[in-house]
Amino acid sequence: MKLFFWVNAAFVYDLLILAALSMVLSALYTLIGGEAFHEKPLLLLLFQLNWLAMISAYYLISWRRAGQTIGMRAWRIKVVSLSNASLSWPECWKRLAAAMVNLLTLNLGWLGYFHPAQKSLTDYLSHTRIERLPKNS
Repeated sequence: MKLFFWVNAAFVYDLLILAALSMVLSALYTLIGGEAFHEKPLLLLLFQLNWLAMISAYYLISWRRAGQTIGMRAWRIKVVSLSNASLSWPECWKRLAAAMVNLLTLNLGWLGYFHPAQKSLTDYLSHTRIERLPKNS
């Protein structure tokens, strides 16, 4: 139950970071295409692809470097492989794909944290797990 709270708290924290990054990207596209860049189909498509790439890069780089996003660091949780090792690039990509599947289910996969195994759909599909770190780390 507590892990469910920590994962959701980290998710909300990361949403704030991603909102700020999205504003920077939007400002850049507004400078390039003007205030109505969203009315230009090609520029809008490029913006959407860059936005997805930016969000993906945030998670992939965070998980690969430290096993934590900024939000996860704040709540002292970390994603690790089932062998307790740091994630490799293929494992990071697998977790990202699994997280997208979880988003398509409206994050209902997080209900797995209420199960005794305390693993979400993302954890099962990517063969990773979330662990709580001690206070002194």
